[in-house]
Amino acid sequence: FRTRVLDLRMMGYRLVGGRAHRIGGRPSAFFVYRGEGNKIVVCQMYPGPIGELPSNAQTLEANGITFHVVKRRGETMVFWQEGDVACVLASDIPSEEVVALAVAKAMKA
Repeated sequence: FRTRVLDLRMMGYRLVGGRAHRIGGRPSAFFVYRGEGNKIVVCQMYPGPIGELPSNAQTLEANGITFHVVKRRGETMVFWQEGDVACVLASDIPSEEVVALAVAKAMKA
């Protein structure tokens, strides 16, 4: 499937690794970014819909894209759809920062 590597350098994060693999029988791309103070952000993309999210997911609209924000045990996951590819950014950095990164890098398909 067509995937892309998010360029987070302008936000102070550099790509430190990634891989293509399979989860649940479907292809997936997984990327790891490191920022100042050893902050870690991960991104995963896979073909298909976002699927069911926890009932506590918050929804927000930005730049014509719907984002679903899930907070759990000090971690934030931000999901969005780019055409037929589901995307998620996740980290234990402040929730507002994870959301800002997702909004800045999401592409409308």
